[in-house]
Amino acid sequence: MHQAKPLFAKVVMGVLTVILSCACFLGNGFVLAVIARFKSLRTVPNILVANLAFVDLVNAAITVPPYMIYYVFEASWFRGKALGIMTVVLNRLFTVLNLASMIVMLTNMYSAISFDLKYFVWKTNRKALLSVFLTWFISIVSVAFSSISLFDFNLGDVHVMEYRERIFKEGRLFVMSFLVIFLIFAALVCFLTARAIKKKQKKVFKSFNVFVIYLDIVVVIFFFLDFYSSPSFTTNKFLFALLGQGLTLG
Repeated sequence: MHQAKPLFAKVVMGVLTVILSCACFLGNGFVLAVIARFKSLRTVPNILVANLAFVDLVNAAITVPPYMIYYVFEASWFRGKALGIMTVVLNRLFTVLNLASMIVMLTNMYSAISFDLKYFVWKTNRKALLSVFLTWFISIVSVAFSSISLFDFNLGDVHVMEYRERIFKEGRLFVMSFLVIFLIFAALVCFLTARAIKKKQKKVFKSFNVFVIYLDIVVVIFFFLDFYSSPSFTTNKFLFALLGQGLTLG
């Protein structure tokens, strides 16, 4: 049996939860409204951002009210096997959806940096929507299969919190394994992205240096030829001196 919270703690937690929920609705709703309103913003990265915002929005709409009932206000009537399993499955689903959506966004960022024109040729809004659909489909299927064993739990007509504590205690392997897989994949994608950025910087810096060298050579040759052919010998000598000073400083 868990210890009941004092009234003051319930009020404070309720107010904070409502504030955070309102901020979630306003922030994610604003993102979705802006992307839906302006067609120019419906790009592949923004579609993936909109998907993550939609996941957060639905998560707040579905999971926060039960959380307020069974955890914050500890309603005694919120009990039973069905409600206990429902809250656990919903928490698992939206956790997996959030992590999977972030993995898709990281992969898209890596592809954009690493493959340059190939990525811009390959990417389309239809493919972005397909990746969003696959993210939802794979997440729902994986959570559904992993939650089959939850129906073996039968603690009777106890409070939802007791069901959740028992399920999380015996189902830690699922949560930890998924988090470890996510962290490994995210770390790998971040490492590859940082490596690609470093290569691009070196390539751009090298190309820029070669361009500057060739430009300096052309300019020097031009002024050298014009130096003796122009009747204004003194003026060209002064310009050549300024050019040499500029190249030295560069």
